[in-house]
Amino acid sequence: MDTIKEQENIIKSGLYSPKQLFISATIGGPAIAAFIIACNLWATEKRSLAVIPVLPGLILGFVILFINVSLFHFITTYYPHILTSIVLRHVVAFALYFLLLAGFAAIIRFILKRNKKMEAFIFPDFDANVFHQKDISGNSHKLYIFTDNSHI
Repeated sequence: MDTIKEQENIIKSGLYSPKQLFISATIGGPAIAAFIIACNLWATEKRSLAVIPVLPGLILGFVILFINVSLFHFITTYYPHILTSIVLRHVVAFALYFLLLAGFAAIIRFILKRNKKMEAFIFPDFDANVFHQKDISGNSHKLYIFTDNSHI
């Protein structure tokens, strides 16, 4: 029991690294990236700033979806002979969507690499173990969630 108390004193809380943010933004889009940034800010006790990235992330996610749908609608309306198969249309639509998500993720990564001050503000120091404890249904037992492999 003493070692847990000692660990709680030396461990800094945080959730995601910049690499995890890039992978999640590539797969999930700007809304997921915004929520990851908000979680990191919330975990580092910057709670008033944690709500700021959420709304722009959701709006940008809808903008990317709107661009994808509009562009694909334009292609299928004015050039129907290009994509005659419905399966091919869906494959091209998903490929275009994930290409736009990857482009957004690359832009976010570029911004964070160029602005070291912002990166240090958003992401915690990963020299320490990173975990959060959550109370399980009001019991005295705690669930420890490890997000890196330095404890193994």
